[in-house]
Amino acid sequence: MVGLDQENRSNKSITRVAGLFYLAIIALGIWSEMAVREMLIAPDNGPQTLANIMASSGVFSLSLAADIGMILSDIAVGILLYLLFRQVAPRVALAAMILRLTQAIVLAANLLFQVAAMVLLRGEHFTEAFGAEKLAWAVQALLELQGQGYDLGLIFFGINCLLTAWLIMRSGIAPRLVGLGIAASGLVYLSGSGFTLLTGDQPIVITFAYLIPLIAELAFAIWLLVGAGPKSAARRN
Repeated sequence: MVGLDQENRSNKSITRVAGLFYLAIIALGIWSEMAVREMLIAPDNGPQTLANIMASSGVFSLSLAADIGMILSDIAVGILLYLLFRQVAPRVALAAMILRLTQAIVLAANLLFQVAAMVLLRGEHFTEAFGAEKLAWAVQALLELQGQGYDLGLIFFGINCLLTAWLIMRSGIAPRLVGLGIAASGLVYLSGSGFTLLTGDQPIVITFAYLIPLIAELAFAIWLLVGAGPKSAARRN
């Protein structure tokens, strides 16, 4: 009984730390992507994008730091959720962790596109070599490639969400509705990223559907932080 109590306390600590890191992922990701890059990158307009970035170069650099923090938090969540769910279904939990870590690797490598854009912007010799207009379009191409890289990473994360949803509902660590929301999030990520990678665009209905992952993942993060109890892993044995 003492051992079970210790295990329950350990599980509760893990859930709270995982929830904290999950909230960091959401906050950092929203800020770097929606509050910075979407505001600075003008679609199909390299000169305007260049002007926007030059006017907000400090914020643009901070978005890189925010993405690094988001990726590190994602790695932490992947490992912590594996520690929670391995008692439920170890192979499924391992597969979910691998998929989430694969997404993190893809996103980390994807940051090189933004780094390359920043290198071009910092070197006056690049402006002299390419000319201002060609430099602007080179930066635009790199940042658009970065956007495609995020969609590639979300393919792996979408499958992860489906597995995580099954683990949530199997374990009882969070309400069934949260699990269904995470499953729906996986379908949104897979369909949205699939359309973008294959066609370069996505239906407007899928664009609005991204509200589902925002709500579902936020609910899961908050539940892990304040709502999940230590009984979740113990009662399946």
